[in-house]
Order: sequence, then structure tokens, then C-alpha cells
Amino acid sequence: MLPPFISIALPEEPGPAARVRAALQGEPVDFDVDLSPDVAVCWGGPRLAALVRDLRHRRGARHVITVLEATDATSLRRALEAGADGVIAADDLETALPVAIQSVMVGLTVIPRQARHQLAPPALSHRERQVLAHVVEGCTNAEIGARLFLAESTVKSHLSGAFAKLGVRSRRDAVALVLDPSAGLTATVLGSEETNRPASPGERRRFSRVDVASSLY
Repeated sequence: MLPPFISIALPEEPGPAARVRAALQGEPVDFDVDLSPDVAVCWGGPRLAALVRDLRHRRGARHVITVLEATDATSLRRALEAGADGVIAADDLETALPVAIQSVMVGLTVIPRQARHQLAPPALSHRERQVLAHVVEGCTNAEIGARLFLAESTVKSHLSGAFAKLGVRSRRDAVALVLDPSAGLTATVLGSEETNRPASPGERRRFSRVDVASSLY
């Protein structure tokens, strides 16, 4: 049960507003507020940053909770960078919203438990960092393989592993994430001499044997 007399600003959209009302049914909250709500709830979207600024500066919201349809790494970062105090998944709204409101009102930042690892830079392997660095340069898989003396299938395997760790699905999204200063990946992928060091002759022979062997299975 929430403390009494908390004022809640509803999302502008009728559907989301109805869901927020339903999630807080029975709670002693006040929805009839226009300015200076204790908590404003908004739905994520392309105008999220402008919406959060409007809620804070024009309407004077003390805390903002953003509801996201997808809690991927990019969406989470955008919501928090926009100034949201809490982020919850739309699928969890009914159970998570009361807890999120209590948490942000005592100064905590709220994100879905399963999404916590997405906000820390993922632990990429040496090869994944090398391959991503060349992707940022615009190289194709064949060009990366030629530079690193790897089979093209091996390059694809490293890319698949890196994409899964980064929570992206395309080369364009991977490049955008690596170059995003807030993601903490730029120095890891591009700033290491070891990452960008060309393979030595001994490594070239060893990688060649490994790739030939792997191509037989």
C-alpha cells in the first residue's frame, strides 16, 4: 500500500492512462493533478526526451517513471538519459508500478531486474573487440577476415556473440552503441592498442590451422 495523498500525473494517451489507473486501483493516490505531481508516469516513444523535460520543467513533476514496451539496452539508456527516475516494462506494469513509485520517492533509481546487466559495458572477448573495431571502420566480414587472418565463418561467429552481448541485432545498431559515449564501449573497442594490433606471423599460422580445422566440421 502506498502512502496517502501521493499525486500521480497520468500518461497523455487514453490506453496507457487507463492501465496506470488500473494498476493503482485501491491505492490512496490523487490523479486529479495538473502541476507539480509527486510522480509522473509516461510511455516511452520517439519523443521521450522532450516529454520528460516537459514533465519536469513545465509541469514540475518531482519524479518521472517511464514505461517501455521493450527494455533493450538502447531503450533503457535513452530513458535514463532523458531524466527518468525509474523504468519499468509495460508487461510488468500492474505489479511493478506501485513498487516503482515507492522507490523513486525515496531517491532510488528503478530498472527491471533482468535488464541490470544491459547498463554495464558487456565483457567482450579479445576477438569480439577486434571484429567490432573493424565493423566500426565499415569493413565487410570478408575484409575483416582478411585483416585478422580468420575465416569469414569465424568472423560471423564472433559478430553473433558480440551482438548477443550488446543486445543489438544489426551492424548499424552495434556501431551506434560502440560510438555512444554513455555506453562505455568506445575505449574498450577502439582505444586499445592490443585490440587494433595486427596478427603476428606466428598467430597467422596458428589461426590459419584453427580455421581450416573448424571448416571441416
